[in-house]
Amino acid sequence: MPELTQAVWTRIEAYSQGKPKRGLSWGISRLDSMTYGLCPGNFVVLAAETSQGKTVLGTQVAKRAALAGHPVLYVSLEMSDADIIERALLSHAGVDMSRAFAGQIDSEEWERLGHAAEDFYSLPIHMETQLRTDSDVVTATKRGILQHGIELVVVDYLQLLRHSGKSWGPKDEVTQVSHNLALLAHNTNVPVLCLSQLSRAKDPKRPGTPLRPTLSRLKESGDIENDADKVVLIWNPKAGLQDVVDGIKMPVQALLIDAKHRGGPKGECPAWFEGQFARFIDCDDRWQDPEPSPDPFAAGFGGRNWWTD
Repeated sequence: MPELTQAVWTRIEAYSQGKPKRGLSWGISRLDSMTYGLCPGNFVVLAAETSQGKTVLGTQVAKRAALAGHPVLYVSLEMSDADIIERALLSHAGVDMSRAFAGQIDSEEWERLGHAAEDFYSLPIHMETQLRTDSDVVTATKRGILQHGIELVVVDYLQLLRHSGKSWGPKDEVTQVSHNLALLAHNTNVPVLCLSQLSRAKDPKRPGTPLRPTLSRLKESGDIENDADKVVLIWNPKAGLQDVVDGIKMPVQALLIDAKHRGGPKGECPAWFEGQFARFIDCDDRWQDPEPSPDPFAAGFGGRNWWTD
């Protein structure tokens, strides 16, 4: 296999020449460093409980890739295409969504929205909201590669997709869908980012406190963990509980967990979650409090103070 050996040799040489292994960006620099981004041919699962921000991060990845010129196929089984782009546009402009929905956008925000809309007019994101089965996604992806040169597929979310063939109950159906999406990524050499639900769980020792996410909580997991090249879990227990200081909504602490990384290291990445703008940002980018107040979830974050370490 001389051609394959030469191709791999060239790739390794590139690493040593200051071109590290990198796929499409998550938009979170530390997470990119841990996972090497979303690499060609990878089946990547992004999982979280309901309302923890998985659609936010999935949309953020798609928008960032498209803005960098990489055509994206975005498959949503939960939201309309207009709702997805509305959130993405407001997020890109940095406009508070609750203010926008209440019709309270000021002149400065309208100006930012105008610039954001200019960016979005030619954005190579191809929306699909009518697909219902794994074979529908496979067909749409192959067609999109031929017609638009698709370089990223985002599926929101796994448990809503049906298997086009026979299955023996919900767990087997999720297994079949997961397996086919993994094959799609590997056969097309296009990264597939698939969002997935985590089952809810509470800490029995601290009633009302959500438990840290784990791979074992992938809902109706089947073989999701086995199929995935990477699994990133979102722990965002304070989503929707933002403090307001002088009329400004403060970002909340979240943790992105690289729980599985085939051929690479695992780790944890702190991030800020800004719910009003529907986005995650690097924890070093803003509002670094050198002496944060005690956090009731600190023990669950492994006992580390991510915000000053």
